[in-house]
Amino acid sequence: MADSPLQQIAGVPDSEHGLKLTFTPDFSILEPNPFDFERIVARCCELAYLIAGLKIIIRDERTTPFQERACFAPDDLKTWVQDLNRSALPIHDMLHIKQPLLIPVSENHQYKCEVEFALQFTSHSGQSNVLSFVNRIETSKGGTHLAALKAGIVSALNEQLVSHGIDSQLDWQAIAHRLSAVIVLHHPDPQFDSAMKPHMMNLEVFGPIADLAFTSLWRQIESMKSDVRNRFFDHFLSHTTSNSPDSAV
Repeated sequence: MADSPLQQIAGVPDSEHGLKLTFTPDFSILEPNPFDFERIVARCCELAYLIAGLKIIIRDERTTPFQERACFAPDDLKTWVQDLNRSALPIHDMLHIKQPLLIPVSENHQYKCEVEFALQFTSHSGQSNVLSFVNRIETSKGGTHLAALKAGIVSALNEQLVSHGIDSQLDWQAIAHRLSAVIVLHHPDPQFDSAMKPHMMNLEVFGPIADLAFTSLWRQIESMKSDVRNRFFDHFLSHTTSNSPDSAV
């Protein structure tokens, strides 16, 4: 409950703007609950990745000296993927797409949403780093938006293999361990399988997102010089043990 009107801070240049929030919980009302500084920092940095240009500074004054951390991602999702790949060697330029989509629902009805994703394969064979969000809320179990991204990536790779005379097919398991990717969908009416929102269920977004992912990656691979493209494929084909159909979804 506010106890006074909002006041302007004197001496702040017009070029500076932002919000300062100081939080001291009242444990006479709230249950005692130690705050995890690293967990708060992780969420603030997540928001900084998701909102271009946003800088968040977190200061914990419970200790002496105080702890302070800044979260800022100048290129939002591109910065996030770069950070995920900090200890790995990329094998192609990052693919970053941000585009509005018209989603058909029926013959006479469609709606607008926006999808953004960044992805990059590396030479490092390790754990897959693929994250998905809807309206800046993490969908920890994915959903149709993430399934569409996966399907578009796998299809683009396999179409390129066929078009360049390579008799092999990849599935999601064959490529996921070399990929870092983040997809964010801004949707006016997302449907989830529970109140915790771990899994998106809007089936109608699958086709448009899969088509966009396919076209974008296909064009990037097609634009590579032949020797670069062959080395790119070699990273996957040298470790492929299965020719099973795409299992991206």
